[in-house]
Amino acid sequence: MCPGAIDEGLRLRGEGRFLKLRALIANGDFPTYWRYRLDHEHHARYQDDYDLSA
Repeated sequence: MCPGAIDEGLRLRGEGRFLKLRALIANGDFPTYWRYRLDHEHHARYQDDYDLSA
């Protein structure tokens, strides 16, 4: 695989993220998506802070 193909693959993945974001904004779903992302990020970072014992 040539380095150009690797760079192109990375660019396409980045473009896909950009297109998803654009679609979320255009459809009016961005606030719901952003709230989900913030909640998911918080849970991923601070999962150990929760007391999971019964």
